[in-house]
Amino acid sequence: MKKLLLFIFFLISTSHIYSQGLSVDIQTGLSSFKMTDLKKLNSSIHMPFKTKLLSDYPAYYYFQPSIFLTLKNINVGLSYSFHATGSRISRKDYSGEYYFDTKVKSNSYSLNLEYNTTQNIKANIFIYSELGILKSFLNLKEYFDLYDKNLINDKYYFTSKNNYFEPGIKITYPIRGLSFALNFGYFFQFGKGSFQQTGNSKNTLTIKAKPNWAGYRIGISIRYQLS
Repeated sequence: MKKLLLFIFFLISTSHIYSQGLSVDIQTGLSSFKMTDLKKLNSSIHMPFKTKLLSDYPAYYYFQPSIFLTLKNINVGLSYSFHATGSRISRKDYSGEYYFDTKVKSNSYSLNLEYNTTQNIKANIFIYSELGILKSFLNLKEYFDLYDKNLINDKYYFTSKNNYFEPGIKITYPIRGLSFALNFGYFFQFGKGSFQQTGNSKNTLTIKAKPNWAGYRIGISIRYQLS
């Protein structure tokens, strides 16, 4: 965190010497996720009665604020991004209720590069890349109530650390001092960081799984020039 703050200070303090300006960017959009190991975990759940998979890590919205320094036709920046998804296996009738819920989220920090391929054109096309680290948080909850008697009520908490790379293209258009953009990218996760149980878990559980946030990223953003 100290290195990140020092780099932000460097961007601000040198922007008037080497750059054409400093800007802030807010992006949101839709992301998909593979989550291969966690989907296998769902398929391993077997109960003596029939259950239904109601949700299996669907695409979901993400949020990403950034700060950029413009150096001629290249933008250099730092970003934070938040992603989340989950799943549910369930069965409910007159006799009781069963569900197995999985919630997974991530915090990511990255170094960003954007290259402007269309100089002196109002609508610009950028090639961009993000290289960063991500920390994932996994919450599992299994609940079973039969004839008003609680048989299972277990919660588990896990974390993992990995890295990622996201290349893509971005189309920008300025309107009244602001820059609006549409971006298309693909998120590649790499690293061997499997989920490790945290000390906050109510019970102990061992799983051999890691998150897989790989998937497309389609977003819109707005950028404001600070200097």
